[in-house]
Amino acid sequence: MSTITTDYTEKATRDTLKGAKLDKYRLAHWLCDILRNFFSSPVNIHDERLVSLLFRQDGHEPDACCAKFLVALPMSKDTRKAATTPAILVSAGECTYPVTAFNNGLNSINGAIGARAMYKRQAFRKINMRVAVLTESLDGTELLTGIIEDFLVLNTLQLQADNGAVSQFNVLGSSEAQQISIGEAHNAKELYQEVINLSVAGSVVWSTDTQGPVYRGLTQQMKVE
Repeated sequence: MSTITTDYTEKATRDTLKGAKLDKYRLAHWLCDILRNFFSSPVNIHDERLVSLLFRQDGHEPDACCAKFLVALPMSKDTRKAATTPAILVSAGECTYPVTAFNNGLNSINGAIGARAMYKRQAFRKINMRVAVLTESLDGTELLTGIIEDFLVLNTLQLQADNGAVSQFNVLGSSEAQQISIGEAHNAKELYQEVINLSVAGSVVWSTDTQGPVYRGLTQQMKVE
């Protein structure tokens, strides 16, 4: 029987995403970890057809199952897993800054005497993401894409609460299945792919302080008469 030890100290439970800026690197790795955790046990897979597709059953307990699939970023450094299927690939795409149509009431950054005043601003940032699902069968791709899409749609609010840098998490939809022939995209077997498109919004905040006087130092001089 395995033993699970949990560390509840402040250092171990500190949320490093709370109040952080939204960037592609942390967003992609965060969502990859979320999906990897969801698929870590067959208990979360209610469709028995997917259990046989994703896990090698060695017993009746969840700990006795061995994963046969890959959840990773598209360009993994581990080339040994390059041809592993099924594969769930998480990637961050285009980053945009939507135009806001309201005046936030900030004072002018330039004062009457030409000095730069202290101010704080933020830019709204939106990042498009893709979750690509690849298997060796059309049915497997559609089943696996469906359960991931449902998981993301049903847990939208929970995902926003989990990542303090995310203000909005929206599932835009999924593409139709695409057949990838042998040799295309450097694959050695026929694959089927579907892509789930996501839109994640957050912000980057910064502040500018008033420049203080420059200390030029003191020089002592003595005049002898």
